[in-house]
Amino acid sequence: MRLDKGGARVTGQITCRGGGGEKKPISVTIIDSGDGTYTVSFIPQQYGQQKISILLNDMPIRNSPFNLYISRDYTSTLKVPLFTIPDIPSPYFIAVADDGDVFVTSNTHHCVYVFNSNGEYQRAIGSKGKGQLQFQQPAGIAISGNTVYVAENNGNRIHKFTRKGEFIDTFGCEGSGKGQLKYPWGLCIDNNKKLYVTEYGNGRIQVFHQNGSHSHFILGTINGEHKFKQPEDVAIDLNGHLHITGHSSNNVAVFTLDGIFINSYPIKHGPCGIAFDPAGYSIISMNAGPSKIGVFDSSYHSVVSTDRNLRSLRGIVVAFDGSIWVAEDGKNRLLIF
Repeated sequence: MRLDKGGARVTGQITCRGGGGEKKPISVTIIDSGDGTYTVSFIPQQYGQQKISILLNDMPIRNSPFNLYISRDYTSTLKVPLFTIPDIPSPYFIAVADDGDVFVTSNTHHCVYVFNSNGEYQRAIGSKGKGQLQFQQPAGIAISGNTVYVAENNGNRIHKFTRKGEFIDTFGCEGSGKGQLKYPWGLCIDNNKKLYVTEYGNGRIQVFHQNGSHSHFILGTINGEHKFKQPEDVAIDLNGHLHITGHSSNNVAVFTLDGIFINSYPIKHGPCGIAFDPAGYSIISMNAGPSKIGVFDSSYHSVVSTDRNLRSLRGIVVAFDGSIWVAEDGKNRLLIF
């Protein structure tokens, strides 16, 4: 930061988005060199998403507050879980709300469990059935603002409800046409609030508008060439590209949001869940053969993978504080790293 001379009143503050969406202020150090140059520094107190606000003579400087992301050293992060949440019947996929609450689909209890960011149980939403807020094996989950979307794997529907569990809508039915689904699994939402749904049974991605109407397909086979097979999860990277885990093709396929194929990268052991942290790293769960969690950089090179006694991993998500939440279906628990 530079002025014509020193002596200005410069202040700064860091706010960390942590548990429950809290903003925790952290002081910063200001050094006035006396020649119009100021150095602003701070020591991170936690990982994850943070903002730094700088005031010059009580007025925000240009572009303040600045968004920061303090990344973790994944080579040590995945060695031992910070804690686990046991006794969750067949957890499948996970999503984090703006307030930090964590939503987890239970495939065999046919509901959605809600925990706070500290892993404390809050409530369950839904029950088994075919009506409103009733599920037949819920799988993928995504949250946009106050709206929760859940893919009903065996019922071939998409559910919409509020974060408190108030019914909004359902759409979809079994089939292979527009607006029809066959074993929907993973979900994600883009900045235009379009919903991307992996169809394990139809081998494609179906994209819906916010109102539930069909937008377009992204096909797993193009001109006779398989780009992905049996898609399980889907996520959008920092460049706005769609990454699709192909469970039986052992790869992740990358497309534009409109469905133009870009490239793919190999992932052994049946990739399932995928998530991106704000630094651009992808974190992928693998559930075929030895179940593992892998971390890959923005060039798709492996950074680290776990070598633990894990069994049948499903969805994965990166919380605001940088922690990684993983659904371990085979042991009916959540792992938090």
